[in-house]
Amino acid sequence: MANKTKPISCEDGKGQITIAAGSVSGGEGPFTFRLSKEKNEFLRKNFVKQNISAPVSNAEVGFDLKETDFDTSYRPAHLAAATDFWKEVFPSFTFTLEIIDQKTNCKVEVTASGDALGHLINSKHTAKYSIAIVNHPTADACENGNDQYRLQITLSDINATITPPPPGTPSQATVATPTDYEYSIDGGETYTTFPATGIAEENIPTFFDHNKIKVRYKLSGCEATIVTTPPATLPGANQRLTYPKLAFTATKGSDMICETTSSYVVKLNLKITSGTDFVQSLYIATSGGRWR
Repeated sequence: MANKTKPISCEDGKGQITIAAGSVSGGEGPFTFRLSKEKNEFLRKNFVKQNISAPVSNAEVGFDLKETDFDTSYRPAHLAAATDFWKEVFPSFTFTLEIIDQKTNCKVEVTASGDALGHLINSKHTAKYSIAIVNHPTADACENGNDQYRLQITLSDINATITPPPPGTPSQATVATPTDYEYSIDGGETYTTFPATGIAEENIPTFFDHNKIKVRYKLSGCEATIVTTPPATLPGANQRLTYPKLAFTATKGSDMICETTSSYVVKLNLKITSGTDFVQSLYIATSGGRWR
């Protein structure tokens, strides 16, 4: 019952798996449902529920789980080199449930893995997010009365990666959607659910501090990690603010002004204080602007 499972939480270490007998039918009952260490080597103990009434095809049985119920040192052969149990190993497990007819002692087994585990597959999973400052849809950089900018938060990696034995290839689970995540821009005082697109926008508050942004998976409380933008490539020769044989001071010549709706110019006055090998005038070209 994928829609009734809960991931192992980052807050209290608890989760739940709910299993339905599904296509299993017949028998006399009552029945025992068992998740055993023998059939599930990654478990530290057996989970048993007895006297489940017939018909077995209607049964739904939930087992409460804790992170300490799992042997985090366990590695299947194809994941022997994995170092992170919850990220690399757990999502690839197959759970095996035994259903035993207590009257006849007949037994059948059913299995669940991947998306069939529901949100349990995302136990202790940490998604990613990035932030950017973007123009308001109606903003115009050349219009002083309409220069609004917005904070944009973009979700990524919202589901765990499933790694089956070869020759299978890794794939992403699909149980969680962006609306299963929420964000805060005030340090966690208030949270807002992400839209279905996974991209949220907010007006930038006064004295905004980007360190107060938080993103978390609602069902587990696990906080996402920020993806930072890599530094820009250094400019070429004679385009750097420091020149090998010169020292200089800089003062502002003018504030940044608008040339077009997407191009800005700012002037700096540079005064050479030592050195004479200034072969070319300093000129820096950047995306959307010019610096002299």
